Parts: sequence; C-alpha cells; structure tokens
Amino acid sequence: MSKNKNFCKESKSLLKEKLLYFLGEQFKLRIKKNIGKLNNVHLLNNMRINIARIKTLIREK
Repeated sequence: MSKNKNFCKESKSLLKEKLLYFLGEQFKLRIKKNIGKLNNVHLLNNMRINIARIKTLIREK
C-alpha cells in the first residue's frame, strides 16, 4: 500500500475518490473475513490505516 508521501501530491478530489475506493475495498474485506474466506487478515488493518491517512490529508487541505 501507499505511504503518506505518495498521497500528499494528489489533489483533494482525487483523494476523495481514493477514499471511496478504499472504503469499498474495506467493506469487501470485512465481508470476506466474516465468511471465513480472508486468509490475509493484515490487509484489513492496512486498509484502515490508509483510510485514516487519506482522511487526515483531506482535512489538512
């Protein structure tokens, strides 16, 4: 996944699009986890961290 420095260069509208994408992916991962088909549970945590990073950058701009 991307770090903060990769997200900083992007515009606010692009960050909002990425936020919606990551929220959708997080939802899909949660469903897979509840069904028992998610083998890489760390992906859920990484997604949550990226969502927090994007929300912080949107708030700063």
